[in-house]
Amino acid sequence: MGLASVTAKFIWRKHGENSTRGQINLAVTIGAGQHISTMFSKVFFGIGSSVFHSHNPFTMPVNVLIPIISGFCFFLLTKEQGGDVLRPIRSRCSETISAFNNCKNNLCLDNLDFVSDSSAICEIQIVNKAKEVETFYLTIKGKLLDSIRIDKDAFGCFNITTDRSLLQLDTKKSKSRLLFFKDKNRPVKILFGGGREFLVEGSKLDSIWRVAVSIQDSLIKNVENCASRSSGDSAFISVKEKYENWCFNEFTSMLSKDTILAVRFLNYHVLNLRRITFVSPIYTDSIIHLVSKFNPPNIDLLNDLTSLSRLRLGSQMVHFPFTSQAGDTLNTSEFFMSQSGDKVLVDFWASWCKPCRAKNKTLKERYAALRERNIQILGISLDEKAPAWENALGEDELPWPQGLIPGSELKKIQRVFNCYAIPCSLLFSPKGELLLINPTIEDLLIN
Repeated sequence: MGLASVTAKFIWRKHGENSTRGQINLAVTIGAGQHISTMFSKVFFGIGSSVFHSHNPFTMPVNVLIPIISGFCFFLLTKEQGGDVLRPIRSRCSETISAFNNCKNNLCLDNLDFVSDSSAICEIQIVNKAKEVETFYLTIKGKLLDSIRIDKDAFGCFNITTDRSLLQLDTKKSKSRLLFFKDKNRPVKILFGGGREFLVEGSKLDSIWRVAVSIQDSLIKNVENCASRSSGDSAFISVKEKYENWCFNEFTSMLSKDTILAVRFLNYHVLNLRRITFVSPIYTDSIIHLVSKFNPPNIDLLNDLTSLSRLRLGSQMVHFPFTSQAGDTLNTSEFFMSQSGDKVLVDFWASWCKPCRAKNKTLKERYAALRERNIQILGISLDEKAPAWENALGEDELPWPQGLIPGSELKKIQRVFNCYAIPCSLLFSPKGELLLINPTIEDLLIN
């Protein structure tokens, strides 16, 4: 049988600051597909961290590869010393890989630097670094554009041109999903490490998004770590305003670059705002003003922002139905009317929430003092299953009225009262005006 083709696989990874361990795997394809592989290891290169692979075998004419392979074999077998002795291999590897840097029929070989030129054939390059073969699906707004099956340690391409900046990549076996941004007329590379591990390279929009999210998460922790989350606490207000100012500036900056990028940032930001509970009305009104100008309108985002904006001091109680401990269907409007002029502390909690159960104990200890201040408590559980709620009530033995939100109303109530993070409590006047958001026991007793 004659020699049909030669496959070359190059892999090198950085191990430590001053050395890089490399492996070169040379596979010779003979006749109908026999492979003879020789693995050379323990080679140290003084180069940066990059990864190169061929896609399932990538074939080239023998007369092109034989000199290269011979040079590598001779060099590695005679100079396995490490350090500076092997430095010449850096340029030789670079030249070799450059000769392979092509993308045809979904077969790609990566280069030292990802090609970012608009003329590149591979618009969306996928690198499968998982431990098994994986199938990737590329979609936009739920519409399947293309799919590709890629072997482990191999590359694949989606050569698709689209004006949409936000795309979605799904995997079949690991059932993971990546939403990513692609700059217009610029290729992007995505490394898949298995599970939910993705790395996006070559997209400025995607980098802006991920850096902003990282900063936002850091800032929200500063807000949450503030000594008091009481709406009247000056330290909390100061930290919160800094957070809101940064996010508004970031949003408007993104809006000038890409509307979809700005909307995605804001959707993520809304999740963080819900964790704050009290959001500045001027801040939300300013964002609502900008979002309302979107064409086409983003109704869901507007509804979320409007719900956050409504939760402000002086706003009216939004009444809702609940199930009492006796199993009766009641309404908060009836409860407010029955209190004979008392203020009402609506306390959202759940059986599985440890901080909530600890707060129940504190409220129980101070309940008599609260009643002397004409404050009545209405406990509202966010439990999805009644037995868990009932068991918790039996254990805590709470003396104030309790209610369970019907399953069909749960998401609506969470949005209206921004009680995604619990414990969460709101103090209302006898007429249903919001007086305090997440007040402490001291706030309630002083008020």
